Amino acid sequence: MADMNLNLPFPALSPDVTEEEKNLSLKEKVNLIDNEIRQLYEFCTKAGYTQPQIEQCAQPLLALQSRQKHIKWLWRLFKFTLLVALIALVFSYDPTYRQICIYGKLVAMKALPYWDWTEIYDRDCFIENPYYVQDDISEEDCNVCRKLRTIKRVANVSQSSIGDDYLLSNLPVIVTDAMEDWDAMKKFDINFLAEMYESNEVLRYSGSTCQFERTTPDFETPQVLLSAAKSGEQPKFQAFWENCEKEAAKVFRQYYRRPYFLPPMTEATEGNWFIVSKAEK
Repeated sequence: MADMNLNLPFPALSPDVTEEEKNLSLKEKVNLIDNEIRQLYEFCTKAGYTQPQIEQCAQPLLALQSRQKHIKWLWRLFKFTLLVALIALVFSYDPTYRQICIYGKLVAMKALPYWDWTEIYDRDCFIENPYYVQDDISEEDCNVCRKLRTIKRVANVSQSSIGDDYLLSNLPVIVTDAMEDWDAMKKFDINFLAEMYESNEVLRYSGSTCQFERTTPDFETPQVLLSAAKSGEQPKFQAFWENCEKEAAKVFRQYYRRPYFLPPMTEATEGNWFIVSKAEK
């Protein structure tokens, strides 16, 4: 322990508050307290106290300061949690959520002449990964199916089995019970799809489908083809297409869900495919 010089004059500090000190401004009061703390620190240093000893003597004051910081941190955490809960509650209430979406779209449309946010909206990733390289299909990839003669059919299969036995080996497989609990299996037919494209605003004005192929080239869009099939104008056809627009794909997504057998690391496509036929096999 360092030698302590206790003969030094102790700084003149008064425990009582004078009227003059009460009338000081907040800044002057802070400066007064800061000055007294500095005098105490200089006194302890000159008296031979080490830094740990000074901190030990000031522990009551430091503990109070730490407690105040802890209370302030908890209060901020409480306000943040309350804000998150309030936002979640607002978005969980469907009428409010719809109103927010409506006004949000209006604001986005008003902002479009000044800021083209569609470039960000159409991106798959907000921040591009410079190290990611899209693999192209090679002849080696096609050789996997060269000797393939049959495709195995499985049911009640686990995610690990699908991943280890098929995905990692690039082998095709048919899971026969993947769609048993889907609403699409009960509701989807030519008339139902035609009515959806006629009544749903998103589908009615959807202008983007990928790879729309059909046996009747006179029909340029799925909407027109399904309407003709419903009315009996087109009694026989085959067609397939993909809904590329996110909003259109979202309309149909409520009728199916992610297949139970897909492992968590497997990313599902954002769009959805339709293969439709009438009076043809």
